[in-house]
Amino acid sequence: MKSTRDAAFVAKRSRMFVCGFNSCRAFACAAGIFLCLCNGARADDETYLLHPPGLEWGLLGNSDFTIHDLAATPEGAVLVGSVPDPPDETWPAIVRIAGDPGAIVASKHYTDSMEEIGPYSYAWEVIPALSGAGALEGFVFAGTKNYYSGPWAAPWIWVVKTDLDLDIDWNAHEGTISETGWAQGIVAYGSRYLVGGWNAYAAGGGRTGWLGQFDASGNPLDDYENGLGGRDINDISPTSDGGFVYATDLGLRRVNSSLEREWATSRPGALPPADNYFMAREAPDGHVYAFGKLSDFSEPTDNRIVSKYTSGGALVWEKVYPLEMGSVEHPRSIAPAGDGGVYIVGILNEGLCGGADLWVLKLDADGSREWEMSLGGEGDDSGQIIEAVEGEDSFLIAGYAELESERRPWILKLLDGLEAANVAFTCDPSSPV
Repeated sequence: MKSTRDAAFVAKRSRMFVCGFNSCRAFACAAGIFLCLCNGARADDETYLLHPPGLEWGLLGNSDFTIHDLAATPEGAVLVGSVPDPPDETWPAIVRIAGDPGAIVASKHYTDSMEEIGPYSYAWEVIPALSGAGALEGFVFAGTKNYYSGPWAAPWIWVVKTDLDLDIDWNAHEGTISETGWAQGIVAYGSRYLVGGWNAYAAGGGRTGWLGQFDASGNPLDDYENGLGGRDINDISPTSDGGFVYATDLGLRRVNSSLEREWATSRPGALPPADNYFMAREAPDGHVYAFGKLSDFSEPTDNRIVSKYTSGGALVWEKVYPLEMGSVEHPRSIAPAGDGGVYIVGILNEGLCGGADLWVLKLDADGSREWEMSLGGEGDDSGQIIEAVEGEDSFLIAGYAELESERRPWILKLLDGLEAANVAFTCDPSSPV
C-alpha cells in the first residue's frame, strides 16, 4: 500500500507529525489474530493510521494480540506475541506477513491442543528459518513453556520450529520441576540454534544467565553455559565475522565464532558496574549499537541509554534518555541503518493530537539527529520494536494505536529519507487539510 499525500505539509519544532489519517473501506481479514487492511479512500475510522509518509504497507491488528517480537523476512515480516484464551490464560501466537500491500499470509494461535503446550506460555523472539540458498522455509521462536498450569506453573526454556504454514515441526525445552528457565534470544549458529536467557534451580539456587544450543531437529545439546551476564542474557545478535554480541544485564559481551570471549563492556564505579543492555546490533561498518538501562553512580534509575561501540569494544558515544515524570522521549528499540546511523523507535509524550505518539528518530553515525517524526491519533500510541530491512533503505515498526479506547497492534513498513517536512492531517479524520 502506498502513502496518500493529498494534504498540506506541516513542520513543527523541527519534528514531523502525522495524525488522524485517511482510512478506507477495503478490508483483508485473516483468521483469528489480525484484522483489517486498507487501500485508499476514507470510509472507516479504524484505519486512520495506515497512511504515514514514506509508507510501503501497514496493518492494524485485533486488540487482544500482544506483540513480543518482529523480524524481517525475504517476503515481508513475521510477528510473535500472545493472546488470552480464556482471558485468565496466555497462549503464544505467530503471524506471517507478505510484503506490499502487507497481506497476512498465515496466523496461528497455539493452544493446549497443540503439542502439549501449557497455559501461560510465551514466544519472546522469532527468526526466519532459511535454506542454504536463503529461501524462507519456516520460522523458529524462543520463549517460555509453562507446562504445568496454575499458580505453581514451572517456566521452561522453550524453542519451536514451524513450517511456512506455521504448523509446528518440532518444539523442545530445557527444564524440570526443579530447574526452571526463560529463553529471550535466539540466532542461527550454522545448522544449530544458539539460545540465550536464564535458568534457576528451585532448591536454593539463584537465577543466572544461560546460553545453550539446539540442533536442527530441536535436540538440546550438552554445550551450554550458566552464569553469563549475571542474571539474564537478554538478546543475541550475529556479527559479520561469524561471532555474536550478547546483550546482558551486566553489559555487552562479544564472542568469536567459537563462542570465545573477545571483549565486554563495563561502567566502573556504577552500581551495578555495567549497563543492563536489552539488545545489541552490529552496523554494516562493524560498529555495535546497543540499547538498555543505564547503570547510575548514585541511585537506581530507569534512564534508557543508546550506545555506540567500535568493533573492538571501545565506546564511541552514548545518549541518555531519562524515564522520569514529565520526560518526553521514551526509546523502546533500535536498529542500525545502512548508512552507519541508527533508528530509534519509542513513545513521544507530547502527541500533536493529544495523548502519546509513536516516535521514530534517526541518528547519524556521529550521534546527531538526522530526522524524527511522530505518528498517532488522539489516543495513546506507541512504538515498541524497529527492524531495519537488509539491503533496503527501509525499516519495519511494530507498536500500538489506541482507537475507541482499545489498544490495537500497529505494523508499518516505512522508507528512510524523511529529511523534508511530511504530510500531516488535522485531528479530525473526516476532513484532512
